[in-house]
Amino acid sequence: MLTPVKDSHSVKVSKLEVAIGELEGDLGKTASSLLKEKTAKNAKSSEVRHLQRQSRAMQDSRAAGFKRPGTLFVLSFKLAFRRPPPFWALSSASGTGI
Repeated sequence: MLTPVKDSHSVKVSKLEVAIGELEGDLGKTASSLLKEKTAKNAKSSEVRHLQRQSRAMQDSRAAGFKRPGTLFVLSFKLAFRRPPPFWALSSASGTGI
């Protein structure tokens, strides 16, 4: 009488071990896929940070580019409206003399 009980018990244990093995395999696949997802997410976020830095650098360079022409404009304005040199400086520079 004990033998049939042992046999049925060992069959149940074997089935449970197979089911546990399958579940562990599924869990491993799930953990692996989650790790892949996390890695992909980190790669995307680092790419986003890289693009943001690149965009900021471009904006800064554009802003610096606008400052330079403004400075040149101010200098040219100052040169255009400065006091003219005295008359004798012009005549000696042209070589005509008075």
